[in-house]
Amino acid sequence: MELFNRARFNLWSAQGSTEINENLLNRAAADFESISNPAAESYFMSRVELYRGRLALETESKRIARSYFVNSMNLAKKSLTQVESSEALRVLADAGSSWMITKGLGGIIKMAPQVQQWSSRSLEIDSQNALALIINTQGQINAPKNAGGNPEEAIRRLT
Repeated sequence: MELFNRARFNLWSAQGSTEINENLLNRAAADFESISNPAAESYFMSRVELYRGRLALETESKRIARSYFVNSMNLAKKSLTQVESSEALRVLADAGSSWMITKGLGGIIKMAPQVQQWSSRSLEIDSQNALALIINTQGQINAPKNAGGNPEEAIRRLT
């Protein structure tokens, strides 16, 4: 977990070279693949794929990043088939939201309702999941009113 957290911090703070961050993610993935609980392994691997996608957005094409986001969503769904958790739903919503970034308006129209549903379900399980709340309220801020948009409510919830 330490390697993964270091890679996350490096990406968030724009530190470390691409090679260093890829190496950290690969080493974390190798550790996570040895987890004996299939739901936990899928969940942690979905997080690695999400961050591989974020790294690819900075260094490669949107198409490559998109494939990582799809892998992340698939792994989160695999985890959720075994155990429903707020965090796995949040990662699923986060990967879906990141996927939308790579697809533009067409992607937003296709994926936004699912991302909203996943983040809402995550909050139903754990109302204190701050990252799920942020993803959920981003949808309320950006969506048109007839599609569930409600910026005033989103700001109230964030406050």
